[in-house]
Amino acid sequence: MTDSSTAAAPAAPGRMWRRILAWVLLVLACIILPIAVTGAWVRGTIMDTDGFVNALGPLASEPAVQDAIATNLTNQIFEQLALEERLQSAFPDKLGFLAAPVTKQLQEFTQTAAERLVASDEFSAIWTAALRAVHSTVVDFMNGSGRVSLGEEGVIELDMSGLSTRIVDRLEQLGIEISEEDRPILASGKVPIAQVAGLEKIQGLLNFLNKLFIVLPILAVLFLAGSVAVAAKGRRQRTAVRAGIGIMISMAIFVVILLIVRMVLMNAVEDAGMSTDAASAIWGDLTIALRGTAWGLFFLGFLLLIHRRLVAAFQGDAMSKAAGRTVEAGWDTGRTGTWISRHRIWLNIGLLVVGFLILVLWGQPSLAVIIVVAVLVIVFEGLVFFVARQSDLAAQAAGKLAPPPTGEEPPGASL
Repeated sequence: MTDSSTAAAPAAPGRMWRRILAWVLLVLACIILPIAVTGAWVRGTIMDTDGFVNALGPLASEPAVQDAIATNLTNQIFEQLALEERLQSAFPDKLGFLAAPVTKQLQEFTQTAAERLVASDEFSAIWTAALRAVHSTVVDFMNGSGRVSLGEEGVIELDMSGLSTRIVDRLEQLGIEISEEDRPILASGKVPIAQVAGLEKIQGLLNFLNKLFIVLPILAVLFLAGSVAVAAKGRRQRTAVRAGIGIMISMAIFVVILLIVRMVLMNAVEDAGMSTDAASAIWGDLTIALRGTAWGLFFLGFLLLIHRRLVAAFQGDAMSKAAGRTVEAGWDTGRTGTWISRHRIWLNIGLLVVGFLILVLWGQPSLAVIIVVAVLVIVFEGLVFFVARQSDLAAQAAGKLAPPPTGEEPPGASL
């Protein structure tokens, strides 16, 4: 056995330890990442009043929601009014058969009036006020405070009394007598917006995610960065590629889970007699930030997958030659350049971490935001490469640093 092989043997366990730790950190990061995204969504959309109202406010102009509210309130009023029984007792016996068709005509007229009201400009203000009022119930349910008042079938109900009052006014204009005792009951319109029966089991988890909405994203990013940092120097680019693949797989599975959750909730909504079209619209608007963040991180994983090629294209011979020309011109970056050259690996990792955190905490990053963040990260990595390369070339020219062997990548060309 040669001396070189004998000297290389003890290094094998260390390389194996680094490889195992890098995989463990990467797997943990991919597990935590969807949980962190959910926690940020719970905090920013579910538990925050403005976030909740901003997410569901636009539904005031959604036809499926308008139709569901108009139908729900009309049916409630006529069930409580018992108009057909009243007409049968008011009509002579021979005309009692008219009670049903007259009731039907009045209900259709009321339905039309209700549809006009929900399509009017004033409904937007009523809808927003109702969302703000119901949000405290949503928060109490999420916290498991025990102060939650649910409707039948375990649903959270939206107070639409402002709208039902106007509908009752229209009925009185038609000549239908409504007593002072009946009026508050008829005008207390409640519209179910969320089926939460059976979700009590995950209240603790949701509350946990809400409290750790900052910690979890940071942990995910640190684990991702750590998986790259602990890898052997020659394997960091490969580990970064694996991290990109891991993020893409994690987010793809997360999106599939969201689709399954939606299917389960829609079945529960249908069983509770709620409008599936309206519930689908509410789910879509309520989770748009969650789905947007998931797809944004999926695209970020893709960028990480092709990161090496992007950086190589940006940090090619042209950048090295430009750094060389600055040395020939006498430009010296001094201690700053020396420090950047020594810490270029951690600076590049730090830039990736910052870019990742920006996208995770953004809430709903658009494709434009993702591209801008990615471009800025690559540009700053290019600046790090340029300054480090310039410092190295200046040191080589001064005889303080030996040039790299022929065919070897210049310092700073990779993680």
